[in-house]
Amino acid sequence: MPPLSSLPCRQRGMRRSRWSRTNSLCNEQYLSNTPAKRLGPDSLPVLTVPRLCHMLWGNSSTADHSVNLVLHAAVTLLYAHTLLHALQLRPAQVLLSGLTFATHPVHTEAVTGVVGRADLLAAAAFLASFCAYHRSVVAAGSGREGAWLRWAAVWACMGVGCKEHALTVLGVCVAWDLAMHASALRRCVLGRWDSCLLTCLARRLGKVIGLSVVVVSVRVGMMRAAPVFSDQDNPASFSRSPLTRFLTKTYLPAHNTWLLLCPVQLSYDWQLGSIPLVTSLSDPRNAASCALYGALVLLLFSSFRSRQSQEGRASLWALLVLVIPFLPASNLLFPVGFMVAERVLYIPRCVARGVHSYHSPHSDEKHYVTPTNTTTNFTILFRHPQPRLVHSCGNRGGEETSTGAPREELFTSGLRTLPHNAKMHYNYANLLRDQHRPEMAIVHYREAIRLWWVYPSAHNNLGTLLLQRHPEGTQWEDEAEWHFTVALQTHPGHQHAGRNLAALWRQQGRVNPAVSLLESHFVPEDEESGDTGRLLADLLLQEGRHKEAEDVFLRLTAAQPSNPAVLADYAAFLHKLGRTEAAARHFEAALSLDPRPHPRPHQLRCTCHRPRSPRRRPPPVHTVSLPHPCQHTGAQVMVIVMNYLSVFFPPLFYSWK
Repeated sequence: MPPLSSLPCRQRGMRRSRWSRTNSLCNEQYLSNTPAKRLGPDSLPVLTVPRLCHMLWGNSSTADHSVNLVLHAAVTLLYAHTLLHALQLRPAQVLLSGLTFATHPVHTEAVTGVVGRADLLAAAAFLASFCAYHRSVVAAGSGREGAWLRWAAVWACMGVGCKEHALTVLGVCVAWDLAMHASALRRCVLGRWDSCLLTCLARRLGKVIGLSVVVVSVRVGMMRAAPVFSDQDNPASFSRSPLTRFLTKTYLPAHNTWLLLCPVQLSYDWQLGSIPLVTSLSDPRNAASCALYGALVLLLFSSFRSRQSQEGRASLWALLVLVIPFLPASNLLFPVGFMVAERVLYIPRCVARGVHSYHSPHSDEKHYVTPTNTTTNFTILFRHPQPRLVHSCGNRGGEETSTGAPREELFTSGLRTLPHNAKMHYNYANLLRDQHRPEMAIVHYREAIRLWWVYPSAHNNLGTLLLQRHPEGTQWEDEAEWHFTVALQTHPGHQHAGRNLAALWRQQGRVNPAVSLLESHFVPEDEESGDTGRLLADLLLQEGRHKEAEDVFLRLTAAQPSNPAVLADYAAFLHKLGRTEAAARHFEAALSLDPRPHPRPHQLRCTCHRPRSPRRRPPPVHTVSLPHPCQHTGAQVMVIVMNYLSVFFPPLFYSWK
């Protein structure tokens, strides 16, 4: 799972007190005006819960993973509670369904990742909202109906704050209520209606539908612009052929259903052509699409006809939870930013295999809580084939979790699963490069480009590796320059490609084009622009344009005053100009912002230059405003508080002072 050190709050490397950590739970830097980067309300669990864990336990991936496991266990208990009390299944059936849900391998991404925490919380709110709505239906006509309905609305709204598709629980509740009262509605059409029952039903449905409209309106209003997706995320939505778009999008639900029923082909990433597009009617995958929709229609018709029985109710609820929560992510209603994402299968997974356990022997016998029936239930449990299914799911889930531990095993398993995925080759090439195996890395970079020729990061990394492997060859310089140019053409804002191309031009003596390129890519507010600004300032300093070079660092420090790397770069620049006192002040400020013992690039630069500059405390006034983090002991804090209070109550504190 991604450690907490991968979060932006740790990338900035700032020294924070406990109070500043608490304030950073809602940092505005996590919100962006760019539609492609903006985070909505569904990102709140991803941002606040990991930061809260970091505030309590520090940079511990074990604690972060433990929180996800606790949430998964809570969702499993809620699922079992729903089956036992809302659907009134037998304890053996509930146990089998809960075990298959808890051990399914498709949950690996949701349970082991920080981003999957939103899906865990949304699933918990989904099940809690349905249980509350079921209690309101049971208490129809009494004073408790309104209270349970309000709780259902509260849980649904909380689920939307975690993940938007949690709102589909209201659709499940409406469909479930209508199906359970279909006979009463039929009598109403025939003129023999129950006024009390229909009044309660209309009141519940009206409130739920009204709440859905309000929540959807608020959520759409919060989106300042439509989200921006790329063809890498969802190639089907960018296809020019209407037939290809239709066939591919109708096939995607069948592919997701197969992942639930037979999770033998799981991957940590499904981008970049992992699923080839369905381009013609002769594609055999169209048969899977027809089989899925035909089976859903038959199951829905059969379950609706037998809805009065225990088995029919369970099957009907299973179909509702399987279909309705998946609709927003199916690409059938509107395009989304992915074709397959295993995290979104967490809620539909509640019934994908558990529905088989509903059809166990003696399912329509009414059971009582007696020792005899309990023994019978567990006898049925161990005679049923479901335990073997639970065992196989647990083994497969353990394989997926253990595969995610070593980095090399994770990437090699991705290559085995999806060899036609360009990102798998790109990630494996990065691993080979880090292992100092450049020849094999070049082979996989070229394969990634062959599979997806407009892959900017692969072009950039391949060009960089070619220059490192052959520093003196003109032929390799030309090929590297071509790769950098292609990366910039496909992604004009690619910081690394622009910086590498400018460095190559500088090596070739083409300073003016390099300066123009860096100026077009220099964005002081972007955290990745620190290296770009440093290279731009070096080129300007090489040309003798000292004022413009210093202006680059002034813009960087004004935009990122708490970034220690920027302050260290500015201090090194001032040291080159011979302004040692100003350089010493900025070196001290950079080290005070990040005094951790392990070496970082800005710390190495500070260590290299500090012996040459006088060590003294910075004066109270600076050219650039720098933050001064300070820590006080308990006695010092008490003295400060007493001093402030003595200003407002002089007689009371005169003797103390």
